[in-house]
Amino acid sequence: QHFGYYQAVIVLVYVMGNVLANRAVGRVGIDALLCGGLVVTAVGGMAVPGVVAVAESASTLVAAMSVFAFGLGLVFATAPVRAMEAAPGGSGLTAALLGSLEMAGAGLGSVIVGTLHDGTAWPLAGCVAGFGLLGGAVYVVFRPWRG
Repeated sequence: QHFGYYQAVIVLVYVMGNVLANRAVGRVGIDALLCGGLVVTAVGGMAVPGVVAVAESASTLVAAMSVFAFGLGLVFATAPVRAMEAAPGGSGLTAALLGSLEMAGAGLGSVIVGTLHDGTAWPLAGCVAGFGLLGGAVYVVFRPWRG
């Protein structure tokens, strides 16, 4: 009955992460915002299974997903800049690849949650936690702009 309101909260928090990144980039720097966003995303991603295990309710799930979404707001505002810098001269191809990877990740998440759906929030929790940790791992392993 209140699903739309819960989604609106999560989207609003995501937008707040985007706005914060855009306003703070001059003072904090892109790398710090990207790294911070990935940490927040991992923390939020790991909070979702914790909430499902301990105190699952619509409000607690929205709170945990909001932390995850805030981190995504920071990441999606800064990661494209680093992606473009990593491939100078090929920005069209880089933008297309980045967009394709984002859509592929969303599609993969949908397939995972849909396939494992069992009437509980566990498939969502596992998927969000996995992607939250995967983002941090990719950042640690691949940082081509660092040389």
